[in-house]
Amino acid sequence: MDIQRKKELIKRKKAEVPPHIVEMGLNLLYVEPHDVKSRLERYNIIKRIEIDDILDVSSDTVFLDISDVPYDSELDNIGYAKQMKPDLAVIIKDVILEEYQIFLNRIYQVDAIVFPVSHLNRSSLEKFIFISSSMGILPIPLIKSDSELEMLPEEGVKALVLKDGLDCKEDFICLNIDDRGNLLRC
Repeated sequence: MDIQRKKELIKRKKAEVPPHIVEMGLNLLYVEPHDVKSRLERYNIIKRIEIDDILDVSSDTVFLDISDVPYDSELDNIGYAKQMKPDLAVIIKDVILEEYQIFLNRIYQVDAIVFPVSHLNRSSLEKFIFISSSMGILPIPLIKSDSELEMLPEEGVKALVLKDGLDCKEDFICLNIDDRGNLLRC
């Protein structure tokens, strides 16, 4: 999805659900996130599923690409699935442009966010990592170049998705996304 289209979807959602309502939702609906880092260490592959299939999964950890999904009631399936299966950890991939999205994803009870950093500056990247970590969401930057790798802050990142050919730094869980959209540990 292109950045402009994503901005339009965020703007529409903000008109429907203003930030102060999201804040109320965070306070009322907060459920402690799962430790996704330990699950990433345990599994070599986490298969990507479609959001409509989230209620039918047998795995305790799922990966959803919501980059092209509008922020609508379809994402409520995440919270519903987590109510039905309390041990379910949800990792999403999304294009993060505003902190508002992180708050929304926390309301949906997302446990980790994979997000590209190619369109972010260092300050925005640090802010998104800090906010995600503060809310218990594991931030997983998607890195496509050495210059993006150098933008990472010294603290707050425990896992990375790296484009093929990039070397992983020590102390990180390094991941790839295969051509089927599955999350693979390097």
